[in-house]
Amino acid sequence: MKKIFVFLFLVFMIGGCSTTNQNELNTLALYRSASLNNSKSVSYNSLKFINAKSSKNLITLNFLYSGGNPNYAKKFTEQYSKSFCQNLKLKEIIQKGIQYRIQVLTMNGQKISVKFISSC
Repeated sequence: MKKIFVFLFLVFMIGGCSTTNQNELNTLALYRSASLNNSKSVSYNSLKFINAKSSKNLITLNFLYSGGNPNYAKKFTEQYSKSFCQNLKLKEIIQKGIQYRIQVLTMNGQKISVKFISSC
């Protein structure tokens, strides 16, 4: 009987820890997206940072594509995503469980390029 109680207690504690960890990741994602939205606007040639949104542990970065060579948007998302794992602070955040989605959108809201970053 005592063994069953200890086993159930451990299962409950492990489940509680994962929920707490998920809540911490959700809060971190919310904080990171708010920080990015409060920073000054950044432009890269024909791309402009619009906003960052968080949903659970996923941070979505939206960029607006103003025209030109459509391959540039795809190259941008590839190069930009690689830079995340080269940045020690972002790499640490990703290793904790935060995921990023980089999206390049047209003026009509169509997605030109999307890149997910979930590991380094």
